[in-house]
Amino acid sequence: NKTAYKKITCEPEKEINLDVSLEPITSSDLIVSSPPKAKVSKDAKELGETPLVIRDNPIGKHSASISKPGFVTQEATWTVEDARPQEVSVTLGSNMGKLTVESEPKEADVIIDGKFVGRTPYNDNLEQGEKKITVRKQGYTVFEQTVPVIRDQERVISAKLTLLPGSLTVKTEPAGASLFIDNHPYKETPFTVNDLQPGKYSIRVDKQGYDGAEQEVNVLPGKETSVNIQLSTNLGGIDLLVNPPGVLIYFDGKKIGETVPEGDSKVISKIFEIRGVTSGKHNVTASHPRAIPTEKSVTVTVSKGEISRPKPITLWIADTYMKTKTGAVFHGRIHQENDNEVIFEPEPGIRQRFARDEISELRKIGEKN
Repeated sequence: NKTAYKKITCEPEKEINLDVSLEPITSSDLIVSSPPKAKVSKDAKELGETPLVIRDNPIGKHSASISKPGFVTQEATWTVEDARPQEVSVTLGSNMGKLTVESEPKEADVIIDGKFVGRTPYNDNLEQGEKKITVRKQGYTVFEQTVPVIRDQERVISAKLTLLPGSLTVKTEPAGASLFIDNHPYKETPFTVNDLQPGKYSIRVDKQGYDGAEQEVNVLPGKETSVNIQLSTNLGGIDLLVNPPGVLIYFDGKKIGETVPEGDSKVISKIFEIRGVTSGKHNVTASHPRAIPTEKSVTVTVSKGEISRPKPITLWIADTYMKTKTGAVFHGRIHQENDNEVIFEPEPGIRQRFARDEISELRKIGEKN
């Protein structure tokens, strides 16, 4: 403690009580560090930054914590023996290591301990310790790794990012179209193809009665791409007149029906309607086993949305059975007849005259004897 002085006056036969308070001896100590501006903490209380004077330090041992980001925290200790001020100097050693983060592809986000710090290629000095490294880029897998950063050493992280697959959904109006992606067949629309590698794809859709459609689409990594294609109908129709009734009609080689009479007529047929025909050229055949020739065909060009009307088809069909008294049998048509004679056509354009008394039997084919 400091020496204390007090003036007293003594008188005979009197007692004096003297109360003296001693002040402790303290000093003011300067704390300096290299580098400067380090934080000084004493007894868990932050006092300021170096260079810093700590006042009123009593006799005895003292200590303070000196810390600075990027450097190893040091403990400064000194002893106060008297009131003389003293300087306490601390040299802080670096605790920084170098971290380099590379990625393929480049320009990926780098996140360290949950904080975005930049994009690859990235390098910086960090305090030593365990660091959680996250590397991410839109459309790619996420890279994560926890690595130790060591003082005065360089750590290199190479992150290879893989493209995420995408998906492609193809819809058509109307639905039920055959789907081809890069000429590979898939199920009918609507249909979703998963796990497609990102890139450009060629889509083709086909549906009976509609124009085919093609479209290019870019499938993005990690994304769902949807395509909706409106199909245009390419159907038309045919109005076909084939005489006489009872003739079989074939469309592109397939039997589709038979002509029927127009009212009570035996020689005029109703219009034979063919609908839902795709645009383009088609073959229509009229056939009858007794016709000469037995069939006639026409090629009809159909345009979408239109009804084509080809020229009427007329078949020469033998509809009459005739037997003469000489035993000759004929199949043909009656061109003209009266009470005395029959003009008979055994073939188209061939006409023969027969007297009634030469004919033993004359009837329509199909009639009972």
